[in-house]
Amino acid sequence: MAEGTTSSFPGLSELRAWEQVAVTPRRVESLDRWAEAALRRGATMLVLRLSPAPSVDELWAWAERWRDVRWLWHSRSGAGFYGYGKHFTATESPPAARPHPNYLFGRSCHNLLELEEAQTWADYAWLGPFYPTASHPEQAPLPIALLGEAIARFPNLPIIAIGGFTSVERIEQARALGARGFASIQYFLM
Repeated sequence: MAEGTTSSFPGLSELRAWEQVAVTPRRVESLDRWAEAALRRGATMLVLRLSPAPSVDELWAWAERWRDVRWLWHSRSGAGFYGYGKHFTATESPPAARPHPNYLFGRSCHNLLELEEAQTWADYAWLGPFYPTASHPEQAPLPIALLGEAIARFPNLPIIAIGGFTSVERIEQARALGARGFASIQYFLM
């Protein structure tokens, strides 16, 4: 696969009613073992946020082995449009055009202003962190009530809760507030 080539598979590039998003740690010993463990723990989508990123050939070989699993490429892993979509940080804007009509664009958000901007172009948004998290120790957690407020304010933007969702109780609280799911690193490593 040439660098920058899209590998979007129709039918899998859409959000489910409830997403359990497994995000890679920056480094994994084996991407295959990580994916197996995340799926066994209930992941419905995988997000590759690796540093350093695998080579394009390694990524494509992995994607071939996991062709029936929805996975997205995180912008922190590098340029290119791989998998079923691309997840952007709060400070990034998407490219002018989608590489494929079914290709998902997502954005991390940390406040209502970022969500307001995201709703103009993103297919979904991550909102958080709501609890302390090892991946972003410098960020103070948001009040969990903000999740419900955001969902009410942006009813057409699927919002996935992030940040410290390591227990069933926290996950169920996000669901009760109307989140479309949760994203986590640690939950899927347990």
